[in-house]
Amino acid sequence: MLSAGLLSMAIAPGIAIAVYIYKKDHTEKESKLHLFVAFLLGMAATLPAFLLSRLFEKKTGLNAQAYSIGNLLTYCIFGIGLIEELSKFLFSKIFYRKSTFSEPFDGVVYCVMVAMGFATAENIVYIADGGLNTAILRMFTSIPAHAAFAVLMGNYMGRAKFSLHPLPLLILAVIIPSIYHGLFDFFLIQKISWVLSLGAAITFVHMLKLSNKIIDGEP
Repeated sequence: MLSAGLLSMAIAPGIAIAVYIYKKDHTEKESKLHLFVAFLLGMAATLPAFLLSRLFEKKTGLNAQAYSIGNLLTYCIFGIGLIEELSKFLFSKIFYRKSTFSEPFDGVVYCVMVAMGFATAENIVYIADGGLNTAILRMFTSIPAHAAFAVLMGNYMGRAKFSLHPLPLLILAVIIPSIYHGLFDFFLIQKISWVLSLGAAITFVHMLKLSNKIIDGEP
């Protein structure tokens, strides 16, 4: 059972990032109630993601213990990245048709809120098992990574909302973060070579730079 301190550490990073993104919305801010609902929906999105991931493992025989580079990479991209990002996308898409989704940056706002709910629920489970060290590690890796995936997703979703041809952009809203997510997890969990572990840091830094450019409205 989580102590009050560990529970706070599990929840605080996701809320902090959600508040940061809310403050970055400089035009017409979204309803706080809608954003809270988006956060809760993100927490709920962990359930279908978990069930689909277990189904994927059962049907393919692939899991995080795969020793082959090809098998592990396939598992990370499809069994983790695609499943988790698709789940977050479907819950974020609930807000896509709403009138409050009135500018491209709203895609980033809603996707990040859902992602932070997802990451917070996931964080609670991992920290309950791993304790303080896990809390500290995930505060500086997994939580900001989920936020970066969400910024990429929200960027494409926001552009799709105001495009004459939204479908390709909506597809990219799932594919691009899924690939980044899969690569990040692959480099992070693989035990094939310590050299490959450097890929996690490179992917992480690249995602943060890319997401910061999107948040700041840079071309």
